[in-house]
Amino acid sequence: MKMNGSLLQRVLDEELEIHGFERNKRGVSIYKRTVDGELQTIGLRKSRTSSKEYVIYFEALAENTFYELSPVCPLKNSYWWSEELCQGQENELRSLIRNIVVYYFNIQENNLIVHLDGLKHLLKNSRIPFQDSGDCLWRIRGDLIDIVDFELLVDCVFAYIYVTSWHKDLLDMEEILHPENVSRVASQTVALNQIDETPNKTIYSSQSFEKSGINASESIKRTILNFLDSIHTVEEVKQYIRPEYKSLYEKAF
Repeated sequence: MKMNGSLLQRVLDEELEIHGFERNKRGVSIYKRTVDGELQTIGLRKSRTSSKEYVIYFEALAENTFYELSPVCPLKNSYWWSEELCQGQENELRSLIRNIVVYYFNIQENNLIVHLDGLKHLLKNSRIPFQDSGDCLWRIRGDLIDIVDFELLVDCVFAYIYVTSWHKDLLDMEEILHPENVSRVASQTVALNQIDETPNKTIYSSQSFEKSGINASESIKRTILNFLDSIHTVEEVKQYIRPEYKSLYEKAF
């Protein structure tokens, strides 16, 4: 792979070798280290259509699968990194390596589930309380159902938090307001103090909760409730349906 001296390779070398990862010297770059007998791997996959673009992936050990680094929907999307990164891409890649890859491989104590359980407890004790249903919480609010979904990723080290409000008039005939009957095409991802303008921009870890301080769960709860409580009608629900799905709900328009 002819990327010797490229900015992409320099960034990977600088960010990974200080943590003990070693790069192979021939072929497609793969960085490896062994910790407590466990092999940890970060690699690149070359584009079939371009000799200068690569996917960067790492292995989730307990899941026995691979995740890819992307500035768009991190951990859920493929992204082709150019050999010669622009400044914005370089900064984004360094952040992803430090806050996702290295954080995942170096983590000693993962308290993410504890933090999420604390948030769920707050929501279950809100003015209109939520109840459990699998990986989500939900409540009925008049003609609306409010849902908070928790998506765990990479051996439960990271999570997305989604909120959805759905109106009974958008259900199929004879369906009742229940999470199993509700599409998530209007879901929004939750940041600490606001709803993400770009879907899946905010990803949570134990570190992100702890860096945000002791009131992080309270702030997230308040963001969730403020968003949901701002929605009252079917028209207000419709405005959050993503454009690519709106044609599926023409009968409700």
